[in-house]
Amino acid sequence: MKMTELKKYQEAKIVSLNCPQFLKLRLLELGFTPDTTIVLLRKALFHGPIEISIRGSILALRQKEAENIEVEPCL
Repeated sequence: MKMTELKKYQEAKIVSLNCPQFLKLRLLELGFTPDTTIVLLRKALFHGPIEISIRGSILALRQKEAENIEVEPCL
């Protein structure tokens, strides 16, 4: 499933990054590596940015970029 499909406060593990190389490198630098746990904190209205918690930091990503991140929900 895509990161944008998560519900508020839902935890998930990153499975893969399906995006252009320049974006993939930047996301890897920010800590978006496979098997990393994330928590979706907020979604802005009208396809605005989403806010996530990853490795103790809070980051905001554009929906367009977040759609390229495949995740697996944690139970």
